[in-house]
Amino acid sequence: MASSDVRFAIPEDRYRVISMCRDAHAAGKLPWQFSAPHADALFRQSLQMPDRACIVFAPERTAQGFLLAYVSPSPMANIAFARDFGWWIDPGHRGRAAGEMLEAFELWAEQRNATFAGMAAMEANPRAGRIYERRGYVKTETHYYKRLT
Repeated sequence: MASSDVRFAIPEDRYRVISMCRDAHAAGKLPWQFSAPHADALFRQSLQMPDRACIVFAPERTAQGFLLAYVSPSPMANIAFARDFGWWIDPGHRGRAAGEMLEAFELWAEQRNATFAGMAAMEANPRAGRIYERRGYVKTETHYYKRLT
């Protein structure tokens, strides 16, 4: 990992990561209700499945940021993508943590033979896009959501 403060999550990080997932959901102003049971299931999968990961920024051993990620093959080409399910760093701990967490994510993705790494940026946080671009990411698409039911 990039630093001793960035590591893979352990079971003891569970409640803290779920709490930060709730914070990220609220900050992103996502148009659906947050579900702690779903966040919990995703966290547990990240500990058990080799194509999933939860990377945490944990200064003083308490998680202050998470990056939940997965690797999957593309249905359209002979490549694999590593992508984030969600990424959040508590506002009081932002700074060097972002680059170190991305570095850890990219290394993890390379070790799983991902061809590309992709990260989402919430509309409410345009700064994230600038962080990605400085690391060599290229903006390729924007997602739009419409409630159907």
